[in-house]
Amino acid sequence: MTDRINQVTKTLEVFLAGGESLPQAYLFIGTTTANSIGKDFASKLLDNKFPNVDSVQFDASEQFTSINTLREVLRMAALKPVQSKHKVVLMTNMDVATPQMMSALLKILEEPPSHVVFILVSKNPLLSTVMSRCQVFSLPDVIGNIEDSDELATVMDLLKSNQSAGIAERMALVTKLSDIDDSVLCLGIEMWMKSQISQLNKFPEHFSAVRSSVETLHALQKNFNKKIVLQKFVLNGLL
Repeated sequence: MTDRINQVTKTLEVFLAGGESLPQAYLFIGTTTANSIGKDFASKLLDNKFPNVDSVQFDASEQFTSINTLREVLRMAALKPVQSKHKVVLMTNMDVATPQMMSALLKILEEPPSHVVFILVSKNPLLSTVMSRCQVFSLPDVIGNIEDSDELATVMDLLKSNQSAGIAERMALVTKLSDIDDSVLCLGIEMWMKSQISQLNKFPEHFSAVRSSVETLHALQKNFNKKIVLQKFVLNGLL
């Protein structure tokens, strides 16, 4: 886990040093660690003066949060910063945001004001259309050595080797994937999804595969029938 945090921290430092080329949207997936790193990054963007007049915070889980609340946040985000170079919008618990909220957010992420930086924190992956417009960092609180495990390597090898497979081979793949531990399987599918997101500019037709990966992760986390979920994934997510 420490190695993963160091890797993410170094990547964010590179972004901070990029000046005008700084990406405008970030998504941190996880719980305690994701929240901590998201808030720390927001603070660094504002010269360690967070919160301040140029920061806006939104918590999708608060009792009285509504689409109107989000619209007011986005309106405030559009205002020019007063003391800082950026207007920083920190949006937490976005996994419980309503479809209307996600739609409103997506509209501004498509053409964000040049001075705004969005930092999203979510326990789970969000809509693929939102994720494709963000720098995505997965920071589960407990990873252990999963990322270096033979099982994870097996998942990635199976997915790669079946990209051009026929229906029969893909159905056989379902059985193999079903026997893999859920935590390893979900991490493998998440890594697969990230590789597809990174290629969307070059291969926009992969958008449907990204969406399939997101839907698969949601379904597995909600304990839907594993084999049925994986059948849909191997048919639609392996481009």
